[in-house]
Amino acid sequence: MQSVRWRLTPLQFDFVWEGLGVGELPFPFQVRSHGQDDVERSHLRRRAAQELRQMGMTRGDDLDPELADALTALVRNDYLLDSVWLPLEPAAVSPVRTIAARTGHRATLAVQLPGDSEHTGGDVLLADIPSEAMVPAVVAELPPAPPGRHPALSVPVAQRDQPRQDDYDGGVMVASHQGYDRAGRERQAVEQLTQARHLRAGELGATFRDQQGRKVRSGVLRWFDNVDDGRYLMVHEQDYGGERVVVQPADANAIGQRLHNLR
Repeated sequence: MQSVRWRLTPLQFDFVWEGLGVGELPFPFQVRSHGQDDVERSHLRRRAAQELRQMGMTRGDDLDPELADALTALVRNDYLLDSVWLPLEPAAVSPVRTIAARTGHRATLAVQLPGDSEHTGGDVLLADIPSEAMVPAVVAELPPAPPGRHPALSVPVAQRDQPRQDDYDGGVMVASHQGYDRAGRERQAVEQLTQARHLRAGELGATFRDQQGRKVRSGVLRWFDNVDDGRYLMVHEQDYGGERVVVQPADANAIGQRLHNLR
């Protein structure tokens, strides 16, 4: 992450977030609660406050107002993008988590580094970014990888009420019919791509406000990097024939375009 303005340890983030009083942590960030009881927690709170003062992140007894605004934007915003990805070879325990959130003309980019366990994240890095740069900023936090070498594939989602076990692939149910050789070949090709060895895998999503001002969660973009191949993006699309699953080779531009259009 470039141009990091603030960096908070999990301990510091825990107590800073508590002090803001803005509710639950935004998905996908995870920080454990520090201290076995109120006495220990009080001691750790004083320690975190001292560290923040030494790092120049306070103004008197209060948190730096700009840092407070940047953190508050993670939950009080009109548009948010999120990303989670995990190395699979070698397997990692904790993922990299990213949020870009917009409030008016201001946007915050926050990246949580891997932590000690699946449900415990590490340090949180924050930066101010232009609101129009949210998509490229989130995509830039993905690890580099070439696009996959196989062409894009599209298969229909099955409409049967009682699908067979072999109709499932990685959580995606795809239609098959013995009479359609092309569909069968494409289905097999999708299975080969999704069941290949993955170096990494992740997903991206968006949250936005509808015309009534309510927060709405988008669909999810899933991607994976295949060993000795490259990166693929898997999305669901709706057309005149129904819902389809599309698996396509993906570079930063392809992912950015899909993320920009995510609704």
